Amino acid sequence: MKENKTKYVILGLLNHEKCSGYNIKKRIDIALSKFWSAGFGQIYPTLKQLEAEGLIRHCDSCYDFGPERKIYQITGTGRVALKKWLEIPVIKEEVRYEILLKLFFGAAVDEQVVLGQIADFRQRNERLLCEVGAMEQQLKSIVHLSRDHQYFYLTALFGCKVYQAYLEWAEETENILKQVDFTRSECGEEKGDKEND
Repeated sequence: MKENKTKYVILGLLNHEKCSGYNIKKRIDIALSKFWSAGFGQIYPTLKQLEAEGLIRHCDSCYDFGPERKIYQITGTGRVALKKWLEIPVIKEEVRYEILLKLFFGAAVDEQVVLGQIADFRQRNERLLCEVGAMEQQLKSIVHLSRDHQYFYLTALFGCKVYQAYLEWAEETENILKQVDFTRSECGEEKGDKEND
């Protein structure tokens, strides 16, 4: 059975500060969404589960925006559980790239289709690099304030390096596809196949 990592996302965020379920979702969208995601449908049931297990507790309520928003904080038991999970070695990164899957079978379509998808990939990652780069610069300016900020910064730095690598790969891939012409050899193969028939 696949482990629910959302519980550790919540514990990690609450280890930094008290939060409501709504604010946990906002922090995930702002700080984690480039490499991890969770919706309200995951967050609220997990909060209920964590509270039942004694890993977090409801410490306050907020009524600033209408209905009650429960404010949660991590407990000592929750910190132990978070620490235990953080100490478990990462066996394998879960990474899937649809762009690479389509590129792998790219010979089945016109080259312009592939080039268009590479261009879209490059534009998406230019935008993401800009967003993460701004976050990285902001965190760099406050990295000295706490250990939390130091690790937030290192995570953003990783994102910058990854998106830069994506853009370098996209540029090199576009150049290779534009330079190599298989038309002549493929036509020759088709002609040879017909003669053999």
